[in-house]
Amino acid sequence: MEPDLGPYSAEGCSVVRSLKKYIEEIPTGLQPDRGEDRIDFWEDGENIIFQDGALQPAPGQYLLLPKPQASPVVGLLDSRSSDGKRNIFVGTLDSIHHWAEFAAVVDRTVAGDYSGVEEATATAPATLWSMVSWGDRVFATNYVDEIQTWVLGGAATFLGMSNGAWSDLPANYRASILGKIGPFLFAFRTAAGATINDFTIDWCDFDDPAVWTPAVTNAAGSLEVRDLGSPIVAAVPFADGYAVYGVNECRYLAPVPAPDYFGIRPLLSGIGALSKASVVSVERLQYGMGPRGIWAHDGSQVQYIDTPDVHDYIYSNINQAQASKCVAAFDSVENLVMFFWPSGGSIYLDLGVAFNRNNATWTKLSFARTASSPGYAFEGALTGSREGDVWAHPAIGFAPADTGAPLTFSPTLTLLTHAGYGHCGYGMGYYGSTVSMLEG
Repeated sequence: MEPDLGPYSAEGCSVVRSLKKYIEEIPTGLQPDRGEDRIDFWEDGENIIFQDGALQPAPGQYLLLPKPQASPVVGLLDSRSSDGKRNIFVGTLDSIHHWAEFAAVVDRTVAGDYSGVEEATATAPATLWSMVSWGDRVFATNYVDEIQTWVLGGAATFLGMSNGAWSDLPANYRASILGKIGPFLFAFRTAAGATINDFTIDWCDFDDPAVWTPAVTNAAGSLEVRDLGSPIVAAVPFADGYAVYGVNECRYLAPVPAPDYFGIRPLLSGIGALSKASVVSVERLQYGMGPRGIWAHDGSQVQYIDTPDVHDYIYSNINQAQASKCVAAFDSVENLVMFFWPSGGSIYLDLGVAFNRNNATWTKLSFARTASSPGYAFEGALTGSREGDVWAHPAIGFAPADTGAPLTFSPTLTLLTHAGYGHCGYGMGYYGSTVSMLEG
């Protein structure tokens, strides 16, 4: 009689191969808007990461800055200054806060300095800060007040660009978005008093953000994105330039030889942005939340990545009047692209999903974030909340002045509502039972 070699016998190997095939064919990820009769496997769940046939709870987060001010965080920037310290700049509706590494307290502008609004109206979007670091300087704009600037070793607070010798911009100059390419600072979608320039891109002189008035003797300039089809909504770094988004078009801003310095050309059609924070760069790709769905592109090819059930889950329950505050964020440790939006009955962000770049699966999130920063100076992304907190993703950061506290999530995953006869949950429980695979 031949010895039984278990799984290593011919019969055992056949069983293993069959089991492997079965496991590989089990659908993974959530399908949150399908009817019960069409769900492949998982009925519902939150804070779950699907990895190589295994289930992993979403990682926790660490509270870096607990409520610098009890106001929604609507702008975030992290940077490292020449003194070696890591910095976090937090924009709220009416102030900007600054925290420097090892500092005992959070420095801040005086609350009430700015005039941001949380609720979008028919004539004005919800307030979101756009911030950019420039060496030891930081520039910030909210499209309501004049562009603000801060410099290491200078005044403790942010100052308007028209203050003193900061720049030649008038006090009534506004910009929706700020960016930089090499030694140039950019302002996208500008205004000056009653003059609205929804398609305008301005840039400063070479390595001199104090000079914005074009002249023969400088490199400052301006151009119009006239064929965008809508006002500029978002502008995000891409390759050696910027991807500039309207509602349904994308253009590419890139350096060109002098005397023009910069030019713009069509990039992609059929994709757009819901807000200036709804697009995020990930390596050589861009991910965004637009009016038609959630998409990804590499500059030449574009694909809508929200499957029909995920798309319906999001877009059938979104407050379109408040869509200008939607946020996209990237967790580089877990390779997740996160999207947050206001539900149909809400004026603030209260729903979220995450797209797993490792295997193209989706999961629902039990939290919502109102701003994000890539976290280049930290171990992972930073996000802000409506309660005024700043969080680090995942829980491997640190807390200033020992004030931080870890946040863990309760992962839940349910195998169909009716995990009995007629479904792939046959034998898991009595007919019509609910089988919980993970409990927090």
